[in-house]
Amino acid sequence: MMSSNVYLTSGADTIHPAPGADGAERPSFTALVCSINVGATKFIAREAVQQGRVEIIQDLKAMAIVSLLSYTSQSMHAHKIHSLH
Repeated sequence: MMSSNVYLTSGADTIHPAPGADGAERPSFTALVCSINVGATKFIAREAVQQGRVEIIQDLKAMAIVSLLSYTSQSMHAHKIHSLH
């Protein structure tokens, strides 16, 4: 049975240089993972480098847009395959 509810599972994190490191000169790394299918069994990851010790993911909007486009593309592809059967 197909559910009419659609969910996208995602998670994001920022990793900073070790304490005592030259934080202003060393970058922080960010990542966003998102499911790309309705069953949340396939995931994609986006990563970026940003200014050190910045907690807010500066490129989150762009990363999320790419992930949503991937989800939409995968969902449309799956729907076409399901419609053929």
